[in-house]
This record gives sequence, structure tokens and C-alpha cells, in this order.
Amino acid sequence: MSEFLLSCSSATAPETSGAAFDFTEIIHSIGVNFPDSSHNLYREDASRLALREIFLIGSSDTGKVEIPEDLVNTIFNGLLHIYDSESAASDSVFRLYLIHTFRFPPMHGLLVSVDSTKEWVKSWRDGNRLTGNRRIDGIMDKYELELDSYYKWPWSHTAVLFSEKPVNLIALASLFRQADGVNYSEPNYYNFYRDDITAEDNGSHWEFTFSVGWGDCPAGCIKRHFWKFNVHPDGTVEYTGSEGSPLSVN
Repeated sequence: MSEFLLSCSSATAPETSGAAFDFTEIIHSIGVNFPDSSHNLYREDASRLALREIFLIGSSDTGKVEIPEDLVNTIFNGLLHIYDSESAASDSVFRLYLIHTFRFPPMHGLLVSVDSTKEWVKSWRDGNRLTGNRRIDGIMDKYELELDSYYKWPWSHTAVLFSEKPVNLIALASLFRQADGVNYSEPNYYNFYRDDITAEDNGSHWEFTFSVGWGDCPAGCIKRHFWKFNVHPDGTVEYTGSEGSPLSVN
């Protein structure tokens, strides 16, 4: 997933709700939905999978803060069809192991290192969301960002910003780096890797892979088991099998 570490240089492109490339669309599952307790979690997964996809293919969407809504919707629909497929494998990934995406790329927390001598920085240091800096405040308002915390480290003064909705933090970081008084900006990365979902558009259908890992997962997990599903545009689901370490997750 190293593609996500690339710097985006065109983060000023107009924001749109649609992806800038063609992809295989999956219809919505009428009358079916996730339980209220997990709906938002799978919506988050779909957003993260969409963000991975645009970086994987090198779409111009990498320069946009907003994640393409139509791509998120089709991936969410795919997850919903698998959930509704009523197979033993579906029960395993959704109900037994409760698998969600590994939180990479992050989509909510942004680190902004600032020059503490700048007058506008005092507002963040005092805990205020808006600063009086027109560029900074414009970004804060447009993307509905909140000031989560402010750290006075010996080597850097750094603000931690938070977005309630999933966004492309790499593009957002690029916007902040253009502001006077910002030394650097980057997503607040999360490193613990256990479970994950991947989604790949194969042209005629999407392939979803769910995995659960165990055994020293802070170091990457010694063992991992996979379940694979194909989801076609009409919502038809094919379970294509499982592989990997024999299941022995506690």
C-alpha cells in the first residue's frame, strides 16, 4: 500500500461527487441493509476501499479531498450483497469474525506542523478552531474540520485536525502545506494491522477478499486466513473459496 505515501501535487482540482474514471457498477440491494449498529462501519470500509482504488489506478481523483461518492456507493453495495448472500462464508466474515478494513489509509486525523511564531497559530495554541488566517480558515470551513488537539513538542508545534466524515487526507495535507506558516502536514497514520478487506475491479465484476490475522499482529501477523467473493453488477455473489492459515483465532 505504499502508493498512499505519495505526495499529491494537484489538490486544488474542483470537488465532484463522481469518480474521474469508469468502473464496474454494482446495483443497490433493495430492501436489505446492515444493522444500524454496523451500517456506518461498513460505509467507512467502502470509503476506504474507494480511496485505495483511486490511488492504485493513479486516478486524478487522488488530488481531490472528497472521496468519489459513486465509487463508495458501488463498493458499499458489493459489501451489502455479500452480507445478504446467506452463506457460511458470509456468516464468518460478517457475523463471526466481524471483519473490517485495516485503517490504512487513515481518513479522519491530520497532523499540521506549524511555525509557532506566526500570529494566526496562537488561535490554535489557545484551542480555537478558526485562526483569522483566510486560507487556513477556508480549508477548515470547506471540509468541516475540527481542532482535536495542539502539541508543543520541543522539535515541533503540531495541531491535530479531525474530519468527522472520511476524506482523502493526502490531498487535504497538500492544501495545508501551501499555507504560510505550515512546516509540513501529513495524515495521522495508524500502524496496527490485524483484519482487512480488499476490493478489486476486474472489469466485469468486483473481487472482495476478507482476511483475519493472528499471532504477533503488531509486527504484521504471523498467520492469516482469507475468504474471497466475486460480486457482479446485478448483485449476484459467488463465493470462490478460502485459503491461508487454518483458522484457530481465539
